[in-house]
Amino acid sequence: MATFKSSIFHPVSLLVFLFYPCWVGAIQPPGTINIAPLDQALTFARANNKTIAVLSYEGYMLKGIDLGDSGGDAIDLFNLYGYDELKARIESLRNRAESFDVRHLDIPVNLKDHNIATGTNYASHADEAELKQTPFLFCKLVQPTPPYSPVIKPNHSLDYEVEMAFVPLTDIKAGTLPDYMGIVLSNDYSNREVLMSSVEVGNIASGTGFAQGKSGHGLLPVGNLFVIPKNYLAFSQNIQLQLYVNQAQRQAGQSSQMIWNIHQILENIWAKRDVVWQYQGKQVRLLEQPETITARSLILSGTPEGTAFQGIPLKTKVTGVMRWVFSGFTSTVQQSVVDTYMEQAVVERRFLQTGDQVLAVANYLGVINNTIVDAGR
Repeated sequence: MATFKSSIFHPVSLLVFLFYPCWVGAIQPPGTINIAPLDQALTFARANNKTIAVLSYEGYMLKGIDLGDSGGDAIDLFNLYGYDELKARIESLRNRAESFDVRHLDIPVNLKDHNIATGTNYASHADEAELKQTPFLFCKLVQPTPPYSPVIKPNHSLDYEVEMAFVPLTDIKAGTLPDYMGIVLSNDYSNREVLMSSVEVGNIASGTGFAQGKSGHGLLPVGNLFVIPKNYLAFSQNIQLQLYVNQAQRQAGQSSQMIWNIHQILENIWAKRDVVWQYQGKQVRLLEQPETITARSLILSGTPEGTAFQGIPLKTKVTGVMRWVFSGFTSTVQQSVVDTYMEQAVVERRFLQTGDQVLAVANYLGVINNTIVDAGR
């Protein structure tokens, strides 16, 4: 899998970019984003390949310091200087602070395309999806894209999930806890029809089928800020996640509601590191490399309630089973139920539609703002 590639060079994204030249104008200002004090966390952004230490963020403008290290990103700088020295450097350059238009911010750091995600880590989301179980892990195999990228609608079942994602700054070896981790906002878009058709119905927590329904170009945009906390475990308990579709709030949740914190997620990654799934004819595991969580991969920590998918109603399941029977058993029960559900979902416009504006917001972590577009336009 390729890494460190800008999404704009993907052929489909290039076409969308060319035919949607005014997408930036659709970005709505989120108001004031609280920026953590330097003794709690270092906050970074990136514009024109320049790493910016962020001091404040209000509306369309942020105030920050161009750190002058072209080509290197915030992770490179942190690994070079460490927390205290980099903090001191930022403080010494406060008089050089300037204003930057947030609509010109790019993906804040270089990231990889083999990512780990946590399912049903908020009890409220598990309840709405009719999944009465503990959290589980799966792969999301996709290159993260910039915060304002258009998202291509693959079919009629595109769904959203606002999440906080952890980013290892260096490789993490089995059984160890890192001293520091980065945190970035993410939107874990899903192809629900593919996901419902691929999961192991009697054992959702196996993770089977999630790579199929969750992976796909453009389905993992990340926020415009990258944060490295002094204490990532404590810091990550105080993140308010919100998501809006066409300015109507769909999701709101507090990270303190997570069932597994990041240390527990890491513990379960090691426990599940040898599980094998099939994806596009290949065997895949949680870990890209044996016994290692690789630097710059994302560890998504789950989403609160409010997704478009709210489980499959009992009536729909019964109708799907009857449809399977009267079809002469030409398909599977699972696929017949999914087909029935999707026919209803299309009529009800249950999932994201072409032209929808999806805004994810989190205190300290900034925003993601995507326009939903058709692949063929």
